[in-house]
Amino acid sequence: MRPVIETIDVIASALIMVRWRHQSSSTSVRLDGWIRSGGSRRAVLLPPESLRLLRVSQSGDAVCWDCCEGSVLTARVLWQLAEEQRPFTNEDARAWQAATRLTNSEVAQLFGISSRTWRSYRAQARIPRSVGIACRAMTRDPLPLHTHVQLSRRLRTSSRSSVEG
Repeated sequence: MRPVIETIDVIASALIMVRWRHQSSSTSVRLDGWIRSGGSRRAVLLPPESLRLLRVSQSGDAVCWDCCEGSVLTARVLWQLAEEQRPFTNEDARAWQAATRLTNSEVAQLFGISSRTWRSYRAQARIPRSVGIACRAMTRDPLPLHTHVQLSRRLRTSSRSSVEG
């Protein structure tokens, strides 16, 4: 489903609250990273007075700044920013591990933590932001995952015997 913006409210400097069409709750989104990544072209959007000129396009497919011609943030990018900024939950960790088909020890080795720590993240512990960022990044681009995961001893042994047999 294509994200559609219903309303936006400026909460603080570079922080907006977005209400999406067909959703009952609103989402807070920080814009400062997106603005700063645009260099001097987007720098004019950062002051609070510029954020007050932010409005939703007529179709809800973007937010636009009245002060700066051509300054547009599409609903899809805004949705992706909101998703990336959402805390990475224990449920997210379990789903990520299932999707990557890694063992607890392989995940622990990948992140340089103990298997016990990873199991606690899966169960109930607060997951560090850096782990959530890495998991989401490896979902979008699995090359780092493919590069840094080492097969567990169990898999190395079974693959060696199948090659030899």
